[in-house]
Amino acid sequence: MRPVFAGTSARSGYTSTRPRFSTCTPRRAAGAKNQVPKAVDAAFARATDAALTELRASIRGFEIIHGAVLEQEPFRQRTRLAEAERTRHRKVTKAALQSQRIASAKIAS
Repeated sequence: MRPVFAGTSARSGYTSTRPRFSTCTPRRAAGAKNQVPKAVDAAFARATDAALTELRASIRGFEIIHGAVLEQEPFRQRTRLAEAERTRHRKVTKAALQSQRIASAKIAS
């Protein structure tokens, strides 16, 4: 039996059928750590099949939640950088220097 729709990612070789992906997507929207290539998300989100309406809504829900998490990351890194600088002013430690280096690199990117 052929799947109604199959999403693929040529770059990673990941292949997913609608039944498999439709069980994974609501869990991701609920906060599960399932990783799916962006190309597969995009393929299912662009699908025009009426049966995929709920799936598209789950993908959109995941994108909203994930976007909020990504927006919080720079604030966490600035906090990490400030804490590392405070620690470094008190006493120069390898951990503080490492944390400062990592936070600076993540803020810059």
